[in-house]
Amino acid sequence: MSFQLYAGERVCLLGASGSGKSLTARAIAGFLPATAVSKGEISLLDEEILNRNAMQRTARSRVACMSQDSTTALNPLVKIGQQFALVLATRDKSALQQAMQKMKLDDIPHLLSRYPGELSGGQRQRVCLAFALLSRATLLVADEPTTALDVLTQQRVLEQLQQFTPLTLLFITHDIAIAAQLCQRGLVMEQGRIVEQGSMRQLLHTPQHPYTQALVASARRSCQRLQAPVALAG
Repeated sequence: MSFQLYAGERVCLLGASGSGKSLTARAIAGFLPATAVSKGEISLLDEEILNRNAMQRTARSRVACMSQDSTTALNPLVKIGQQFALVLATRDKSALQQAMQKMKLDDIPHLLSRYPGELSGGQRQRVCLAFALLSRATLLVADEPTTALDVLTQQRVLEQLQQFTPLTLLFITHDIAIAAQLCQRGLVMEQGRIVEQGSMRQLLHTPQHPYTQALVASARRSCQRLQAPVALAG
């Protein structure tokens, strides 16, 4: 497989479970298992990163990440404020206030004094987004970040992701309806290969590959059941 992401672009990687989406995300982010055998090249800002794990990369080539399960992304035994303090040890503390406000989180002092398990799923995901913002990475890989959330909370997280320009976003999902609300371009993945790519409008209105056609048809049926055709406006 081969694809490119451009600065400030929001791109989705679409596919069913087991198609290779998350493995691709882990390779880009530098979290491949130690036993994995990788071939090829992943370049970020002209720096080869495939065979370097996340901790071996330079600040210029690090990738911010969001996972489906926000509980595993945060240390459950450390309060939110203490976790931010570790990230901001040598930085301007005002950056934290700005990042939290950008995520539209309420009662920030109280939230910082709580443990991750005391927050809702939506709050935890927005805290993870604030961490991504503070990382100053040029690329955010978001692996199914809305799947475990209710519909209203999904919308809040999508709205926050839209504000991350000029940060480049690779949004991984199986839901083309959600991808259409957020992304400008889509890559459709099946059995480890990209079978179709194009603008979201092209994928939604003139899908060429049978798998893409099936994704769109399934999304349209879901929208009809919810009486929400606007979700596939593209």
